[in-house]
Amino acid sequence: MLTASVAPAMCVFAAAGCGSSSTSASKLLQQTLSGHHTISSGVLGVEVALDPTASTTLKGPITLTFGGPFQTLGPGKLPQSNFNFGLSGPRFGRSIGILSTGSAGYIVLKGAGYQLPPASYARLESSFAKAAAPSGGGLISRLGSAVTNPVVVGQELIGGSETIHIRAKIDVPAVLADLSSILRRASSLGVSGAGGLRSGLSVAVQRRIAAGIRNPTFDLWTGVHDKTLRRLEIGATLPISGQIAQLRVKMHVHFHWL
Repeated sequence: MLTASVAPAMCVFAAAGCGSSSTSASKLLQQTLSGHHTISSGVLGVEVALDPTASTTLKGPITLTFGGPFQTLGPGKLPQSNFNFGLSGPRFGRSIGILSTGSAGYIVLKGAGYQLPPASYARLESSFAKAAAPSGGGLISRLGSAVTNPVVVGQELIGGSETIHIRAKIDVPAVLADLSSILRRASSLGVSGAGGLRSGLSVAVQRRIAAGIRNPTFDLWTGVHDKTLRRLEIGATLPISGQIAQLRVKMHVHFHWL
């Protein structure tokens, strides 16, 4: 049921053409993914669900989660944050806390905190600064060139914010090419852990991955008033040889800006 507070948003949907591909839907995507949004604090949530089918070894979905509150401290600085990384399945569950005060980092295991060595924290901050450089262009900001035929599905409230739901098709080869470019750049900047990716993903590897992906889905929710990304869902089915016949992968990213 629509309330009076949602009524102003209807003008947006009338212009966008709910349920139909339009120039307005493409413009909304461009505005949302342009990267010109200043976010100083909020709550981040990322969930990746792996659902194997016809498997003799894995039963039920396996879920990886990452998220928590954060507060930025300026360019090149690690934000203050209290993130939690979790891994769960039908018969197990594990979690690790990752805490940053802005000047020191801590790992939290079973309620006990362990401080990162200052040198390790400094390297982490340096890698973060290089990866977040404006000239880099992250994978999220590149998605606009990797999706086609966007349509406005409707409107939803997310975290108390009015949003527009956009659905589009994914150009899988374009996504893989952009990912390869990002991996090459991360390696050239000396980002920790990226040294073995100097060449990115070879064309042959990209083609093999693209050929195996089935039923890719892309759904995005953007703020009605600020055109800021609120939620992103990407899914795909990957046929895998061996004891797992298929693996359904779904990534769910949501943001709550404070």
